[in-house]
Amino acid sequence: MKNQQTVYATGKLYWAKIVGQDALVDNYEKTGREWTFEFQPDDTSFLKEARLLDRLKDPLAYAGRLEQRGEVEKAQKAREMAEGRTDYLLIKKAELNKEGKANKPFKIIDSDNKEWDDRKIGNGSTADVKLSIIDWGPGKKKSIWCSAIRVQDLIPYEDDGGGIFGGMDGNSPKPSSAPVLEDDDDLPF
Repeated sequence: MKNQQTVYATGKLYWAKIVGQDALVDNYEKTGREWTFEFQPDDTSFLKEARLLDRLKDPLAYAGRLEQRGEVEKAQKAREMAEGRTDYLLIKKAELNKEGKANKPFKIIDSDNKEWDDRKIGNGSTADVKLSIIDWGPGKKKSIWCSAIRVQDLIPYEDDGGGIFGGMDGNSPKPSSAPVLEDDDDLPF
């Protein structure tokens, strides 16, 4: 029997490929496509309480893998992009569900709770994220799903012509309060 908890957390978004159908990227296995973003929570206490701190990823890990492969220039660029960042959650949503039917993209709203337009979201944008943490029972791995994203402070995406490294402007994270844990779903997002 599953047990579900809803968590609201504030943090920064990075590499947000989430706005519309054009944002879909190939999944790791190259067997489908997905929307994906990195969420760097301001406070990780909700993960600690749910015993999910192991889900956090190190932003410097990619640079280390590139260095091991001898790709020094790419590793240096990746290290620069990760500078000042803290651990993050990698959030994904498949284009298709298990029955092969289309999933809707992430629900995104602005700070006034209005439907998001087609603006791309740049690295370092501040957002509130509504997450569902699902405990599937003894011996099974817990799931973390994103239900909605409210962009509070948009940093516009800027493509520097280099493709994957566009949109980073070096803004430092602003402090925010701890995430709010809720059991009901009556909030606007």
